[in-house]
Amino acid sequence: RQLTAVGDTVNVASRLEALAKTHAAELVASTAVLERAGRRPRTTAAVGVRGRSGEVTVEIFARAADLAAATDPAAFAPAAS
Repeated sequence: RQLTAVGDTVNVASRLEALAKTHAAELVASTAVLERAGRRPRTTAAVGVRGRSGEVTVEIFARAADLAAATDPAAFAPAAS
């Protein structure tokens, strides 16, 4: 049996990857991801995502290091169970 990844999360990730290529950016992150990382988004844009009824608010980074330098790595630690 062959499985595939489908759903809203995969769709949005694919569309943001394409957006990064369009803008020659190393990284495009949704504000939801940035907030989860403990970072307040600075310059954002609302973009339409094919296959989704609403827009996704994103921040575009020319260099991924720009995000890494300002993000708390503990924000991505697994939650204690």
